[in-house]
Amino acid sequence: MNRMWFLLLAALAAAVFLTGMGKTPAETPGDPPRMTVDELKRNLGNPAVMILDVRKDSDWAGSGQKIAGALRVDPKTPERWAAGYDKGKTIILYSA
Repeated sequence: MNRMWFLLLAALAAAVFLTGMGKTPAETPGDPPRMTVDELKRNLGNPAVMILDVRKDSDWAGSGQKIAGALRVDPKTPERWAAGYDKGKTIILYSA
C-alpha cells in the first residue's frame, strides 16, 4: 500500500513538473530574464551595461554589500529615473 502511494505521488509530481506548473516565476513567459551571480560578475565594468540597485531603502542601508559601479535608484519612483538611461545599453536591475 505504501509503495502504491509513493508511485502515485511520484507520478503526480512528474506530471506537474512536465506540464510546466512547476516553473519558477522567472521562467514564466513575459517575465524579465534573470541572471546568475557569475553572469553579473562577467558584466562588471562592461561599458555597454548599466547596473541599477533597486533594493528597498532599508535593505540597501542595512547591507554592507554593494555592487561596484551600480547606481542606487529609488524603487518607488521609476517614473522619475527610468527614461533617463541610455536605451542602447543593457540595464540590469538588482533587487534583494
